[in-house]
Amino acid sequence: QQTLQQLLSDVYTTAPGAAWLPHYFEANPQLEGREQLEMLKQAQLQAIANQDFEENSPSPEPRFFPGSGALMSRVQQLFQQDPGLPGMVVYAADAPLLTRGIPEDEWDEPGADQEEANQWLGKPGYAAVAMIFLRENLPVPEPVSTQEVSQDAYTPYWEKQQHYGDERWGRVPLQWQDTLAQLPVLAELRLGEQATIVHKQLLPMTRQIHTLFDNALVNAGLRDYPFSSDDKDEAKDQAESIAWLVHNSGDVDVGGTRLAAVSSALQQYAVPLNPIDDASNCVREWGDVGSARSVLQVAVAVVHSARLAAPAVLTEFDRQGDTEHFSVALIRPQEQSA
Repeated sequence: QQTLQQLLSDVYTTAPGAAWLPHYFEANPQLEGREQLEMLKQAQLQAIANQDFEENSPSPEPRFFPGSGALMSRVQQLFQQDPGLPGMVVYAADAPLLTRGIPEDEWDEPGADQEEANQWLGKPGYAAVAMIFLRENLPVPEPVSTQEVSQDAYTPYWEKQQHYGDERWGRVPLQWQDTLAQLPVLAELRLGEQATIVHKQLLPMTRQIHTLFDNALVNAGLRDYPFSSDDKDEAKDQAESIAWLVHNSGDVDVGGTRLAAVSSALQQYAVPLNPIDDASNCVREWGDVGSARSVLQVAVAVVHSARLAAPAVLTEFDRQGDTEHFSVALIRPQEQSA
């Protein structure tokens, strides 16, 4: 709860208007739902209390992030379901070592089952990450009227005339809309492709991943796919501009085949990056961060895409029981003035 409070305080300090956006938390399946929601609410209330929001204080209700699969697809679904939604805060936090209640020194000599889990997920780690998503083409905030500025400071807030400006900003007060509008647009997340891995051998897995990567390139506008081959514009094929890879293949003992399949698919499109030197293996860098993994991987991809001013490819393996799933998506940078 203290970590979430600090995380949200950082968000509200950077962009106070985010306090009025819906908050979606990636639920932790290891904890009871009502207990999580109460923890989130208390963390939010304390984070809000630490800010100078005057009398028009937000009262967000924490919600669980709905849906399953790639994060960008779930975000887009929320925007489609609520056309009046200006944006949202998606956040996650997990520390498997704490939630399992196992002393840290017991991980020094893991059993066979735990050893396999460590290779697949990494040793227990922890992460807290928050991202602000805004709808495209939000209007420029209206200037705060002199009437609102000149209102008596002792007038109760329920007697003051509330003005939210353009309705496309939802419930974000006029005075805080600019704090969101001025945020730099770091990246544009394009819809990914996902599938169940049927065969775990290198060649079948490579073919399957190649198909998903091909579709993800089309979704990201990095590959021309006209109705007729005669209309194909080779200049629109820009897979070679991809400069970073984010993945969770794991240690070489269990992740060698996965990473080799991903690398082979990238090489077929002449993507120049080195899958070791130009990549973030989140399992090795962060360990097992539990339910925060997907949000963390997207945030890492966004950071590298913005840093390099080049597209990044995000690949994610997920195992549920004996079934493995794989997804691939492209993150494209945007100009700061976009």
